[in-house]
Amino acid sequence: MKKILKSVLITLLSLMIVIGAVVVWRLGLWLPGRVENPTIPETPGFEMVKDMQLGWNLGNTLEAHVDGIDGLESETSWGNPVTTQEIINTVKAAGFKTLRIPVTWASHMGDAPDYTIDSAWLDRVQEIVDYGYSTGMYVVINLHHDDQYWFIPNKKHEEAAAAQFVALWEQVSERFSDYGERLLFESANEPRVVGSFLEWGGGTISERAVVNRLSAKFVDTVRKSGGNNAQRWLVINTYGASYEPVPMRSLKLPDDDRLIVSVHAYYPRGFAFDNDLEDRVFTEKVRKSVDKMLGQVYRTFIAKGIPVFMGEFGASTKDNANERVKYAAHYITEAKRYGIACAWWDNGYFLEDNEDVPPTFALLDRHKLQWVYPEIAEAMRQAAE
Repeated sequence: MKKILKSVLITLLSLMIVIGAVVVWRLGLWLPGRVENPTIPETPGFEMVKDMQLGWNLGNTLEAHVDGIDGLESETSWGNPVTTQEIINTVKAAGFKTLRIPVTWASHMGDAPDYTIDSAWLDRVQEIVDYGYSTGMYVVINLHHDDQYWFIPNKKHEEAAAAQFVALWEQVSERFSDYGERLLFESANEPRVVGSFLEWGGGTISERAVVNRLSAKFVDTVRKSGGNNAQRWLVINTYGASYEPVPMRSLKLPDDDRLIVSVHAYYPRGFAFDNDLEDRVFTEKVRKSVDKMLGQVYRTFIAKGIPVFMGEFGASTKDNANERVKYAAHYITEAKRYGIACAWWDNGYFLEDNEDVPPTFALLDRHKLQWVYPEIAEAMRQAAE
């Protein structure tokens, strides 16, 4: 009974904190404003992020997952074509220096206790890594939608999740142990308890603690695996990859000097993420919102000597290409002031007079190898240089 009461009290306390944080966030009070003269630490981590510069996500591809599709055909199950060297060359030629490759492993792994990754799938992941790595790009691979299957970061599932999580990263680390520092491992995309009440509200105190413990196991697993993994740069996300105060401040990094924090910020949501056509102009309010959010990320991490990689950002299309150009250019310019590298989320599909589909952030038509919004890509390239 005491344990149940304690659990209830912790949950209620977490809920009160999150509700308070959300209210303050909605009112814009948690954002103290733009930092006018930021100081960027001169450390290897910040040099690394500086060199990563501008990134592009190979979205809706290796992380695509459909029940019943377990083999290599899952790569195209969400409508994108098979990834080729030509696609990655096109991305590189547009000025992107970092390739982020989201990967869902769930349907490509065996059962306990070994959780063996299907060799054909691991070969395919490596093949696409090589597409980017061979061009001189930085490449980031991760664990992406597994939280919809087995990666459940709460106390009830922690032991089982940790066992599979460690087994996965042991195998990935072994496969890529000879790769140099231009290959980065990202522990988990947006680690959270999917479907929970606080899924996108920063989680509970307990859930955030579980994510911190799993992140520590990730670092320990990679470091023990040998080869170049002893010095590989590792990316750790906040709970849900959130840029909000509670999850950012609750992040506990392991004692390791080659870590990079990642958050995702489609911000402000009305302009950047929602399909609402009423909110599609890059106004002064939108600009200030971006400034304040990035300023908060700076205060929480960069000012304390912790480098940051914005693993996902973007603005969905609303027939407002010129406004998105302004947004993208300002976002990258402001992030660069703080020493933050950013990767645009490109999910690869385009609207066809259908406002009911999920927001689309695609810039490159991978089927035709044509930039549909070359002006956005070019604006980001110029801002990142």
